[in-house]
Amino acid sequence: QRAAKLSAICAELKSAYISSFLGKEVEVLAERSAKGITRGLTKNHLEIRVNGEFEAGSIIRVKTENTVDFCLEGEKIG
Repeated sequence: QRAAKLSAICAELKSAYISSFLGKEVEVLAERSAKGITRGLTKNHLEIRVNGEFEAGSIIRVKTENTVDFCLEGEKIG
């Protein structure tokens, strides 16, 4: 029971932290692209999915819009 409670608290805190980035502009290091979506990491090491395909290793500015399964989603700015 104790482990389950700690796991639930951890998930709640992680979700709150990720949600604190909603609506903000972040820099993303693109890692891989497929089917019109690029996956990458923010400076805070948060996973993010961005609409569009961008070259791995490139830095893109993104406005965050949503979270799904502890992963941010957003659109490229500019």
